[in-house]
Amino acid sequence: MPAISADPSAVVIQAGKKSVTVAELQRRWLQLPAFQRKVLGKTETEGVQAFVDRWVLPELLLTQAAVDPKNFSNERWQAVEKSVLQQALAERIRKESDADSPVTDADIKAYLESNHQDFGQPERLRIYRILVATEAEATALIQKFGGAADFETWKNTSREKSLDRATNMRGGELGFVSSDGKSDRVELQVDPALFAAAAKLKDGEIGKVPIREGDKFAVVWRRGHTAELRANPANLAKTIRAHLRESRARRAFDELLSQLKAKYVKDLNPSRLDGVEFAETPSDQFRAVTPEKKPDPSPR
Repeated sequence: MPAISADPSAVVIQAGKKSVTVAELQRRWLQLPAFQRKVLGKTETEGVQAFVDRWVLPELLLTQAAVDPKNFSNERWQAVEKSVLQQALAERIRKESDADSPVTDADIKAYLESNHQDFGQPERLRIYRILVATEAEATALIQKFGGAADFETWKNTSREKSLDRATNMRGGELGFVSSDGKSDRVELQVDPALFAAAAKLKDGEIGKVPIREGDKFAVVWRRGHTAELRANPANLAKTIRAHLRESRARRAFDELLSQLKAKYVKDLNPSRLDGVEFAETPSDQFRAVTPEKKPDPSPR
């Protein structure tokens, strides 16, 4: 921190009755993440000046304006006062939530384990499949292909033989399939037995035995794969911690609202709004609309 004054109580900024001392400015500057301090200026002096100009001074001026009712009409003053109080309450709830239920490393680990599907990608196999009525017919096709096939031969066979009308015209392509049978083609849900069979094959290999699929039989061709991707827990910890903190604060806020609703709301009749059209623009007025007579949209 550049030496602004040797006296930590010396005032750096004065705006009306509001002021910031050297010590306060130092404290707030050091609370900024290091990366944020660096982008504010090439030198620390430039960074502090930018910090004062962009954040500290505007905040000070707005705070001074907010505490002086003469700056607002009575209606606007009430709106500002309400907004400030709501923000203060929300911040208090967040701090109390952090104190009462801090997010631990164990919480982050448990969240990762229960939501692992959101932070990585499972192995997926690109599968083509020809579906026929009998095991004998499937065995004959496998013998015909001899463990491998050129795409044109496979595609023509699929169009001629496959009973799956959703895929036979595109060569029986099922897309990239995960172990639970989900395909990257959102319209498809694949029998997990096909993944299990393809997992035993190499890329480009056709299965040597038919795979039962309901009352039919499948010939499976594995044409490629994408490897499993796992997210680095260390890189996710900060994001998950912030998410859990916000979720817990939201629950605390919702609980408070429920308590306040039970305490103060005595008469709630949403049915009275039935048939009311609300304005689509601020200048419109809401109006009651009955089924028998609606407003005439034609210009007058």
